[in-house]
Amino acid sequence: MKLFILVPTILSFVVAPLWPAYTEAFSRGDTPWAWVTLRRSLKLAVLVSVPASVLLVLVGGPLLMAWVGPTIRPTDLFLIAAGIWAVLGAVSGALAMFLNGARFFVFRR
Repeated sequence: MKLFILVPTILSFVVAPLWPAYTEAFSRGDTPWAWVTLRRSLKLAVLVSVPASVLLVLVGGPLLMAWVGPTIRPTDLFLIAAGIWAVLGAVSGALAMFLNGARFFVFRR
């Protein structure tokens, strides 16, 4: 799993600064900017995480065997599940920044 956590972690460096930006946009009433930015961040998350996860699923077996030795051999189903988990983690991170920014504004009223 440590191999697959790289995908959402790297994307979190890009989307995490959007949390205060969303909060400011909502506080100024600029909801169109927030929605456009949400769509862009979700697209970025999908466009980066899907190819990266597919690559890790394809080379994950040999890579993990080289990393930890031949005693642990991941199944294809495990690699596919980890790849799906990485994509969902990346997308949910982008969505979480939006929801956190919106929530902060809603509860400050």
